[in-house]
Amino acid sequence: MIKKGDTLVEVTIAIGIFSLIAISVASVMNSSSSGAQLSLETTLAREEIDTQAEAIRFIHNAYTTHKETSDNAQSLTSLWKTITDNAVTGDDIKKEIVQYTPSSCEELYDANNPVHKYAFILNPRQLDYHKDGSGSTQAYIRLEDNTSVFSSPSTYPRLIFGDSSNNSDNGPLNNEKADLTELYRAEGIYVIAVKDPQSTKVIDLIGNKGLDETNSKVSAYYDFYIRTCWYGAGTTQPSTISTVIRLHDSSLISDLHKVSASFNDENGNKISTDSGFGVNLSEHNPKEEKKGWEFLGWCEGEVIKIQKTDEAGNQIDERDCKGTVHPPDELLFNRDNPQSYQLNQLYSHIRYTINYDSNGSSWKRGSQICYEDVAEGECPVEAEAIKRSGYTFQGWCDGDVSIVNGKGVCSGNTYQKGGTIKAPEGFPSNRIINLKAIWSEFNDTITVTLKWNNRIDYDSHVEGQKSDGSTFHAYYGNKVQSDVAGTDRTIASLDKDCTGSCTTETFVINTLGGRNYYYYVRNFTNRNDTTVNANITNATVTISSPLIGTKTYNAANAIGNGPYWNVFVYKDGEILTPDSTSNGTRSFSPNITY
Repeated sequence: MIKKGDTLVEVTIAIGIFSLIAISVASVMNSSSSGAQLSLETTLAREEIDTQAEAIRFIHNAYTTHKETSDNAQSLTSLWKTITDNAVTGDDIKKEIVQYTPSSCEELYDANNPVHKYAFILNPRQLDYHKDGSGSTQAYIRLEDNTSVFSSPSTYPRLIFGDSSNNSDNGPLNNEKADLTELYRAEGIYVIAVKDPQSTKVIDLIGNKGLDETNSKVSAYYDFYIRTCWYGAGTTQPSTISTVIRLHDSSLISDLHKVSASFNDENGNKISTDSGFGVNLSEHNPKEEKKGWEFLGWCEGEVIKIQKTDEAGNQIDERDCKGTVHPPDELLFNRDNPQSYQLNQLYSHIRYTINYDSNGSSWKRGSQICYEDVAEGECPVEAEAIKRSGYTFQGWCDGDVSIVNGKGVCSGNTYQKGGTIKAPEGFPSNRIINLKAIWSEFNDTITVTLKWNNRIDYDSHVEGQKSDGSTFHAYYGNKVQSDVAGTDRTIASLDKDCTGSCTTETFVINTLGGRNYYYYVRNFTNRNDTTVNANITNATVTISSPLIGTKTYNAANAIGNGPYWNVFVYKDGEILTPDSTSNGTRSFSPNITY
C-alpha cells in the first residue's frame, strides 16, 4: 500500500543530508584556502627576511675586505659603523630584547617598548648611494627617528618603495618612469643589532685555545635579529617568524697586551697574582663565603670601611671602593698597553626585607630590613597582636594562608608575634620575605559569675547577637538562648535564678566573632526605687575564658545611680566597660550602646 507522505519525507531527508555535506565541503575548502594563504604569506615574509640578511652580509663583507679601496666601499664601511654604533650593548636590555615576544603587532611601535629604540630596517635599493662617507640616512632607517615609515602590516610583512613624487609600488603609479628607490613603508618587519660582550670571545680563546706572542688578535661579533609580525588570514593572533645571523668584527678586540693583577683581601693583604693576555677574575674569587656578607667583586683602589644608617634606621658597617669596581666574572685585558692591577676584595652586607600583609585587617606596617650577620641572621617578627573583626590573630606565615573548619592554615613556615625569623641557608642578598597574617574564625566560651551577700534579689542579664545578626536577651525568664534555626548551638545559658538564700548565679556564653555581648545586673527587689537604695553596691562579677583568663568587677566601685549595674561588653576577646574606672556604671535602664 502506497502512502502519499512518503515522497515528501524522503525529499526532506535528502535535502538535509545534502546541506550537511555542502557545509562540510565548504568548511574543508575554507580551511584549505586559509592554510594556503598563510603558507603564501610565510613564504613572502621569509623572502623579506632573506633580503635584509643579504643586505647586512653585503655591508659586512664590504667593511671587512675593502675598507679603503673605493669610495663606495668606504661608504659601506661607514654604514656598517653606523649600524653597529647603535647596537644593543647592555646585558639587561639585551636579554629583554632577545627574549621579547609580542602579544600584538601594534605594540612593536609603542615608544615605551624596548624594541622601539633599537629597531631599524635597511633599504636594499640604496646601499650604493652613500658616497659621502657619513653613514646613510637613506639605507639605514631607524624606527625611533622615522616612526611614519614603520607600521603594522596591511597584509604580510614587506617593504614598500616609492619616490619623492609620492609614487609607490603599493598601487597604481602616477608616473611610469618613477624611480622607486626610497623606502615608503616598512610593514611588520624590523632588525635589532646586538653587540656581543667583548669578554665572551676572549674567555673562550684564552680558556680553550690559549694566546701567545704570535696569536694575540681576537674578535667579537654582532648578532642581527630579523623579525616579522603579521596577522594571518582568518586570525587575530599575530604570526611571527624570525632569524638571527652572526657576523664577527675584528675591530672590537685586537692586538691584546699582557696584563698582570695582584689579588688582595679587603685590608690589602696579598692573596694571589696572575698575568697573561687576559686575566679571568672569577678564578680568584673567594672560595669560602664570609658570613653575612656578599662578595661584590674587586676594587681597583682602597676599600673604605664606613658606618652608615640605612633607610630603616639601622646602624650598619659597610664597605665602599675608592676607585673602579670590577665585577666577579670580568675578564681583564688591554688593547693599548701592558697594565698592572692592584685589586682588593669588596663586600657588602647581605640583607633581606620582610614585608607584612595583614591579610584582611586594616593594620599597616612598612618594610622591615634585616641583616644576616646581625644576631646570627635572626630578625624580630612584628610583635603587635593585630586585630580583625570576627577573627583571632594566630601569627605570621611565609606561604599561602587559608581557613579550614574555622582554623587558619599556613602552607609554609609559621612565626609567632614577637618571635624571630631567619633567612634560609643560601638566601641571596636583597631577597624579600612576604609574611601574611594567619586568621582563625573567632569563638570563645566565657563564664560569668555573679555573687552578692544579702537577701536582695539580683538578676543576671545578657543581650547580644545571634549568628544571623538578630538579637537575643537571656535572663531568669528565658534562661537558655539558642542560635538560629538549623543549628544546635546554645548562645547563652543561666544555671539558676536566685530569689532567697541563694546568692550566686552563673552564665555561660558561647561567643562568635564580630558580635557584642552585653552583661548587666538588675536589682529586682528595688527595681522601682528612684533613690540610692536601688544601687547595687555589695556584689561582684567574675568573668573567665581560655582566651582572656579571669577578671573580677566590684559593684562598690561602679559610678552613677540606679537599679541597673552595666558591667561590661565582650567582643572578639576584648572586654570593654562603660566608664574609665573599669568597674561599670549604674543607671535606671540598661546601657547596651557602648
